[in-house]
Amino acid sequence: MTLDSKRLWYSHFKPSEFEDYFSWYGNKKVMDQVTGQALTLEEAKARFELALALNEEREHAGFFSVKLKSDQSFMGIAKFAYLSPSQVEVGYGSLPPFWNKGYASEMLASLIDHARQQTEIKELIGIVHPKNAASIHVLKKFNFSKYSKPDQIESVNHYCLKL
Repeated sequence: MTLDSKRLWYSHFKPSEFEDYFSWYGNKKVMDQVTGQALTLEEAKARFELALALNEEREHAGFFSVKLKSDQSFMGIAKFAYLSPSQVEVGYGSLPPFWNKGYASEMLASLIDHARQQTEIKELIGIVHPKNAASIHVLKKFNFSKYSKPDQIESVNHYCLKL
């Protein structure tokens, strides 16, 4: 399964792409904006195995390696994970050299288009660290609204888009 956008190509992570995966999840600058802490090598290996397993569950969902169409270099990660049959968490992010170039908006637009092709999906959820103003801006640009839920983790904000 592949996704596509103007400048980017998306494909399920393969076992051989752990180095790319870790370059994002192990990057302190990136993870300061996501969870506040980069993953250790061992934590990343365990999460990568879970991501690969999720990729096997559904052809059109999971964790995607995002590469530039121009030279096929790895630049980020996209997530499309079912929370329920009608609700999907979307995630997107790039490595620091690709920040402030419109890639997050391009990734989110692609994920929204992908969700609209799955007729059972009624809501998209974006979960973002409160200090990640750039990502919050992108979610709001695509009409995601902030909401809270009873079991919500206090260290993150939830945004929802009704399809």
